[in-house]
Amino acid sequence: MKTMKSNDILSEKQKLILELLKRNNIDKLKDFINSLETPLYFLNSTNFDLLTLALSLNCSFYIIKLIFNRCNYKTLNYVVKDIYHLYDMKVLMYSNNNVKSPLLLSLEFSDFQSVELLINKGADMYFKINGKYILEILREENLLTMRKLNFLLKNGFSIKNLRLNDSAILNLNISKSA
Repeated sequence: MKTMKSNDILSEKQKLILELLKRNNIDKLKDFINSLETPLYFLNSTNFDLLTLALSLNCSFYIIKLIFNRCNYKTLNYVVKDIYHLYDMKVLMYSNNNVKSPLLLSLEFSDFQSVELLINKGADMYFKINGKYILEILREENLLTMRKLNFLLKNGFSIKNLRLNDSAILNLNISKSA
């Protein structure tokens, strides 16, 4: 059985924009977007989402904002499974969580400017991915820090609104690092 590679299923425009995002160059990205004959959001598909790709690549806030504004996202409470364009498929097969939302990605990278933008534009801090709150996923990935928790609390998050059992709350395992 032939293993499908990302290059086999990405369109030429998707490949090009992926390369531009990897370079994190907003000027070339703007030029590319302006040269498109179709709206930018037409490049999005089930497993190819420009916003989650830009967040996964830790692109600049200006690129995140540009993509958000140009793609007319109706909701930010969605997931993309297997951002396979960026990773080796063998690594993904053994990954606990290969389903990501924009808010989860921005929190994983401690990109607080993007977190704030997403929350202000409607990203739900209580959004569940595979039945788990984003906070639980961060804890499981050992990415939950005091800084992230404090940021969420300052932006309206409340642990009271989580439906966790007592042992889950006691086991948040918040690290003191960034």
